[in-house]
Amino acid sequence: NSFYPQPTTHNQQLFSLRHHWLRRHNAWYLWFPVSKGSQKCLNNWVSKLKYWLPTLIWMLIIYSFSAQPSLRASTVAWQDFYIRKAAHIGEYFILSVLYFYALTKSTSFSRPKRLIYTLILAVIYAFTDEFHQTFVFDRTGKIIDVFIDTLGILTASIALFFWKNQPIAK
Repeated sequence: NSFYPQPTTHNQQLFSLRHHWLRRHNAWYLWFPVSKGSQKCLNNWVSKLKYWLPTLIWMLIIYSFSAQPSLRASTVAWQDFYIRKAAHIGEYFILSVLYFYALTKSTSFSRPKRLIYTLILAVIYAFTDEFHQTFVFDRTGKIIDVFIDTLGILTASIALFFWKNQPIAK
């Protein structure tokens, strides 16, 4: 062990012992020290993740539907068109409500600010969803679909705006 310089203080001795143990046991994932402040921040972030989980799952559901080539809801063309557009409105209505819930539970933003962030986040996701569809076989990303998605987003935002006196369940 003459290769390693000898530690001079107690803290250096502990550091050296930890370093050798981690190296010997190939446990480099334990190497990075976490201070109490950063541990508190990490715990806070993890505790807030549970409020964002339904939103993330719903985003994955939207993504999976967008990744399927040529979805048909009906054999009749006009019915297929209206069913798919109603699905756009519905899925982004739900996404907006989930964004608002996550922002309500995980931030201290005012209600108007949460509504604005809900609008922004949902419209950005609508754009990225249509962009994603340009890479899927037999699908096209259309700006009109973003506007239809925005109709669902605005409907949810208006409903949430007027539903302000109702407490959100804890």
